[in-house]
Amino acid sequence: NEPRAAIQIGCIDCHGTIRKKATLTASGFAASLSVKDDKFDQGVVRNLATIRFRDPEGGRVLLFQTIRADTKKKDENGNEVALKAGDVIQNSMVVPGRWWRVKQTTDTINPNAAHPEDYSVKSRYAKTIETDNATWGDVPVDDKLLAHRDENMTCFACHSSWMTSCFGCHL
Repeated sequence: NEPRAAIQIGCIDCHGTIRKKATLTASGFAASLSVKDDKFDQGVVRNLATIRFRDPEGGRVLLFQTIRADTKKKDENGNEVALKAGDVIQNSMVVPGRWWRVKQTTDTINPNAAHPEDYSVKSRYAKTIETDNATWGDVPVDDKLLAHRDENMTCFACHSSWMTSCFGCHL
């Protein structure tokens, strides 16, 4: 069922960057390409927030949702989970009623994140260490100062060794 969601998305599309939260817009190299008159054409960018799938009863469910105001939502076990404005949740296409909050990269480096459990000093170090190999902690004005900037290092260079991967469907 999950391969139907394969639409050339990248990590930043759902998890954002160190500077901003996810836009839920496909950014992969072929995300907005279409073939027109036997030529590649930059088409309309895919908005992930509009993707829907059918649940077992035939209802249409949004794959992603952005929470607009602080609220509580029951998980598949009936437990209330606190959600904050701006949180992104993803609904499972495989298990009806299952959903999860999609952690945002910017929150992993922010000790004052809305969800304190998202902050990690290791993440902050890895994502903000500068090329001088000594300065870290704050996001510099110029990305060129970062040792691990998006332009020279992919997220999965580190994360594929210990995280469930999206390879095959998305990358």
